[in-house]
Amino acid sequence: PGDPKAPNPAGYEVLRTDATGSPPYTFESVVPPGAYSTANPPPRVAVSMAQYDGRLYTGSNLPVELIRVNPDNSWDLIVGDPRTGPNGLIAPLSGYGSGFDWEYTIHIWRMIEHDGLLFIGTADSSTEVRFDPALIGLEAFIGGDLYVSDDGITLYPITLNGFDDQFNMGFRTLQNTPYGLFIGTHNPWQGAEV
Repeated sequence: PGDPKAPNPAGYEVLRTDATGSPPYTFESVVPPGAYSTANPPPRVAVSMAQYDGRLYTGSNLPVELIRVNPDNSWDLIVGDPRTGPNGLIAPLSGYGSGFDWEYTIHIWRMIEHDGLLFIGTADSSTEVRFDPALIGLEAFIGGDLYVSDDGITLYPITLNGFDDQFNMGFRTLQNTPYGLFIGTHNPWQGAEV
């Protein structure tokens, strides 16, 4: 079902390989297609990945989820809606549902480890629909979101409105440098900022 050229209609999947021997390498599934999501459709694309504290973090598109793959190949739902897996209930460890509980979050765009912290930047479609009557009174939340974590589970917002610029609809680039973490915004209306 669906467009055969589109990403997996069953949902994104995280695979691993030890890359030994001659290609093609053998891959095994770590996170099954859709990660047991009950969304229709499930998140189809893993948009971003980052290593933090010896674990692999994977951020998806709509519905927006954050999955953590552990060294033993088990995985945890960090952000996303609860679902049932073969061993029972899978609830988000952070307490945040899909999109960090904001329906306008369209994906986790970038993640990076910096100075022992995990930084997570989103893309937020509220900028594009900022005149929608549904957003009256919510202007302080229009723009991309940036979160930080010191344990990979507890997520603290740094900004929920594109650093007070509703036209910064997302955080497209996160880059470690000798001078600190540089953050690049996506702003097609007024130009990107660093």
